[in-house]
Amino acid sequence: MTILVSMPFFFDMPAIQVMFNILATSLIMLVIIYNRYKWKFSVDDDHVQSRQGIIALIKQERISLKKIRGIQVKQTAIQRMFDVGDVEFHTAGNSDAKIVFVGIKSPSALKDKVLMKQNKKGS
Repeated sequence: MTILVSMPFFFDMPAIQVMFNILATSLIMLVIIYNRYKWKFSVDDDHVQSRQGIIALIKQERISLKKIRGIQVKQTAIQRMFDVGDVEFHTAGNSDAKIVFVGIKSPSALKDKVLMKQNKKGS
C-alpha cells in the first residue's frame, strides 16, 4: 500500500525513499503470506484438525467428530461480502471453542459438510 500512495511521486523521490518503500511493502507482503500459510485445516471422515506452523509444527489440535457438540460460523459484514469467515468447533464441557478455522472460504458450506459427516457417523 505504501508504494501505491507514493507512486505519483516515484520519480521525484530520492533513491533511499524508493528503496525504503519497496522494503516496507515487501515486509508487509511476507507477513501476509506467512499468516496465510502458517495454518492448515483439515476435515476427514473421523476428525477435524488444525495445524499451525510452516517450517516446524508449533501447535496441533484434533477433535473426533463424535465429540463435537456445536459448530459456529462467525463473519463480519465485509467477510460476508467475500464469503469468508471463521468456523468454531465446540466440545462438551468447554465454553470456549476447542478449534477455530480462521479465514475459511465458504464457512457455512464447511459447517454443513462437517454436520453431514457427523450425521453419517451417528447413523
